[in-house]
Amino acid sequence: MDDDGHSPERQRRRLTVPLSSMASESDILKARRLLVVHRPRAFVRQLCTGCGKAWPCLDTLYAWAVTGAEPIDPDSLP
Repeated sequence: MDDDGHSPERQRRRLTVPLSSMASESDILKARRLLVVHRPRAFVRQLCTGCGKAWPCLDTLYAWAVTGAEPIDPDSLP
């Protein structure tokens, strides 16, 4: 039975020609613009010490709501 070349062995073949050599000038220009916009960005994120999820986690929000305690300002922590 012919599977039209969709066997795993045929799908894993490496390209013999680099993909960049098949791109048009407009594709290359668009790709360069994308690289300018999509650069890495560093950021800091606070995590809950109890569960490791983003702080305030759902448990913290629940506890604040039930107890009526004032939410902690993370900037005031040492």
